[in-house]
Amino acid sequence: MKIGGKKVEAPKPLMFAIPRPGGEDIIFQCSAVLDYSEFEKRCPEPKPPTVKQPGKPDTVDRDNPKYLARLDEFGTKKMDWMVLQSLAGTPGLEWETVDLDNPDTWSGYKDELAESFTDMEIGMLVSKVMEANIPDEKRQKEALDRFVAMQAAGSPSTSQKDEPTSTTSGGPAND
Repeated sequence: MKIGGKKVEAPKPLMFAIPRPGGEDIIFQCSAVLDYSEFEKRCPEPKPPTVKQPGKPDTVDRDNPKYLARLDEFGTKKMDWMVLQSLAGTPGLEWETVDLDNPDTWSGYKDELAESFTDMEIGMLVSKVMEANIPDEKRQKEALDRFVAMQAAGSPSTSQKDEPTSTTSGGPAND
């Protein structure tokens, strides 16, 4: 995809530092996850059961308790996958119990982190993963401020470069 003739790049990864004594700080790289195809191969979204009644068309039971439980499990696994993929660019990061080919192990990242980090540190790390995947208002404002500054400086951007000479109605654009 291009906007203004330029290829749209993936969001810039965010760095997150957890201080440790003696300069042994831990640095995580949190990247946006753009591709869920591997997740979908390993964990297809559950489908609600079909209800068959004589003389009536088939319907789906979206309130079925077993389906809702599978859907909840699916959502948890998708979140675990996102966290693992977001952190995958962290230099030197190796999981001891997590196997990306085995969805049943994905939630193990939480236990592994808990061996070395406080609950608050883990919460802040997961928050940074979320921020990398869902830009917050601060990052959106920074992007808009850069856009406005580029416009004021006359730099090319993703908006129209020349003023139109006429409107869609055919009248002059400027009186």
